[in-house]
Amino acid sequence: MALRNQPYIPLYVQDFLTDEKLIECSAQATGVYIRLMCIMHKSEPYGTILLKQKDKQNGKQTLNFALKLAKHLPYDLNIIESSLDELISEGVIILEEDRIFQKRMVKDNDISDKRAKAGAKGGKFAQAKVKANIQANSEIENEDETEYESKDENFVFTDLDLLKAEMLNSEQWIEITAMSLKTEISNIKSLIPVYCLEQKSKGKVGSIFKEYKSHFYNWSRIKLKDNVSQPGPIRKEKTEADIMREKEERIKGYDPSKRPTY
Repeated sequence: MALRNQPYIPLYVQDFLTDEKLIECSAQATGVYIRLMCIMHKSEPYGTILLKQKDKQNGKQTLNFALKLAKHLPYDLNIIESSLDELISEGVIILEEDRIFQKRMVKDNDISDKRAKAGAKGGKFAQAKVKANIQANSEIENEDETEYESKDENFVFTDLDLLKAEMLNSEQWIEITAMSLKTEISNIKSLIPVYCLEQKSKGKVGSIFKEYKSHFYNWSRIKLKDNVSQPGPIRKEKTEADIMREKEERIKGYDPSKRPTY
């Protein structure tokens, strides 16, 4: 389904609240911005508002857009114009010639289209669908805003590198998991590569996405419990060499837990 046909905006709350660009804007501009995103959600192209020839009544573009938007927003013309100037100045929305757009919304729509095209090719192209998702998401890896779109819960992963990428891209699932486990999002993100590497070393491949996520939750709960007494970030996982060295020390009668630290 095209994003503009969905009855909701893919708004990721945590990123919206911590958006450094939006934080610089006034409460007035933020209110206009929220209404503006609703209009952009129903616009074609998605995330964009175009200025037609009949809308060009003045030499100042933001005033022309304000006049156009005044028909759809419950604010005075001066409030709309000043808010647009502020949002554009801070880089929250982009003004290019005869259009204003929200950069993330435009890219989200592009990602959605790529996923839809990949999925339409059928089951035998499922792997291509996942790679298309990852390639599309890599283009917005460094963006401030994020959006969550549900993955295929029954997709079978035989490549755990792809599993790791899909997990790291599932932002809303990561936030929900962090909230449920009462930990930081950064801790969950740091555990995902460790989990995938462990599953790979044990040869545990071929499960569906839903099962991996469920197992990861229980696995993370144990890991976080083990680290509850440790301040700061999650402790670094022991390497195979560390484990072998500790076994040898135990055989010799030495307790590795009493090894001095510096």
